[in-house]
Amino acid sequence: MAKLSLAGRLAMAVALMGSLAGCGDPPSPFQHQTPFSNPLLRPGLRGGVIVAPVTTPNHDEVPGDVITDAVVLALRDAEIPAMTQAEAAPIASTARPAAPPTSTTPALPARAARTPIRPTLRGELGQAAPNGPLRLTWRLVATDGHEITRFISEPRASAADWQSLSPALRAAIAGDVVRGVERYLDEAEGLPPDIKALPKVTIAGVDGVAGAGPQAMARALEYHLKQAGLTVGDSLADDGAIVMGAIEIKPGPMRGGQQLDNLKVSWTVLRPDGRELGVISQANDVPRSALQGALGDLAFLIAEAATPGIIDLLEQSVMADADAAAKSGKPVTPP
Repeated sequence: MAKLSLAGRLAMAVALMGSLAGCGDPPSPFQHQTPFSNPLLRPGLRGGVIVAPVTTPNHDEVPGDVITDAVVLALRDAEIPAMTQAEAAPIASTARPAAPPTSTTPALPARAARTPIRPTLRGELGQAAPNGPLRLTWRLVATDGHEITRFISEPRASAADWQSLSPALRAAIAGDVVRGVERYLDEAEGLPPDIKALPKVTIAGVDGVAGAGPQAMARALEYHLKQAGLTVGDSLADDGAIVMGAIEIKPGPMRGGQQLDNLKVSWTVLRPDGRELGVISQANDVPRSALQGALGDLAFLIAEAATPGIIDLLEQSVMADADAAAKSGKPVTPP
C-alpha cells in the first residue's frame, strides 16, 4: 500500500465514515469497548485522593484520627473523591469510550504537565517556632513519592480546642484542606494523566490473519503509544506490561454499492506473570477494498483509537498496585 499524504489519510477516514452513512447512527469506528475511566472523578485526581492518618509528633494529646475523618468528609462534601487508607480499594469504574478519530495527524498533543494517579494527602501537626501556635502542614504526594503541592492550616485555637478538637476547629481545618486541594485542582484542570507512573510496554505482536497487516498494526500501535508518552521496548520488564493483538475479518453486508467486511481487532493487556489487566475490543464494518495490502493507513486509524483504552487499563493497574501498597504499608516502586 502506497504511503498517503496527510490529506489522503484524512480523506480515507472520511470515506470509512461515509461508507456507513444513510444507515442510521453508525458505530464509532474502532471505538474501544472496555471502560476504565470513572467519569465522576474530577480532572487532577483521576482515582481520588487517599487521606493518610494525620501524625501528631510531640502532641499526643491531639486526636489525629478525628482530624483525618473530618478532612475526608469535607472533601467528599466538596465533591472531591476521598478515602482513608483503610477504605482505599480498587475503584470499579464505567466506560469512557475512545472518541472516533477525526484526524490522523501523526503527532498527538504534547504532554507538558502530568496529573498524578490517586495521590495521598499527608498531614502533620507541628509548630513553626518553639512555643508557637500549633499548625498543620499538608502535603499532596504522588504515587511515585514526589511532592505535588504543600499548604498550611493554622487556625486560631486554644490548647483546649486542640485537645478536644472542637467543632469550630474541625470545620476550620477541613475548610483549609478543601481550599488547598481545590487550588491544586484548578491548576490541574484538563491535564492528561501521569504517563511517567505507567509501566513499560512490550508489544508481543498481532496475529489472526496472513500478510503484512499484523506487522503494520503492531508498528502503528507502537508509534501511538510512544507519542502518548509511554515507554515501549522489545525487552520485557518485570514490572512492565505486555500487549497482544488479534485481528479477525468476516464477510459483511453490501451497503451503498460497496462490499463490506466486519473487522474486529482485540488488544489484550497482561502483566509478565500472566495476570490479565483487560481487553480492548474494536469492531466495525469497513469497505473490503480498505483491507487489501498492508493495512498501513487503516492500521494507523485503529491504533490511534485503541491507545486511550490501553492507557486506561495501565492506569487502573497502577491504582490497584497503589491500593495494595497502601493497605500493606509498603511503598510503591515507580515503573
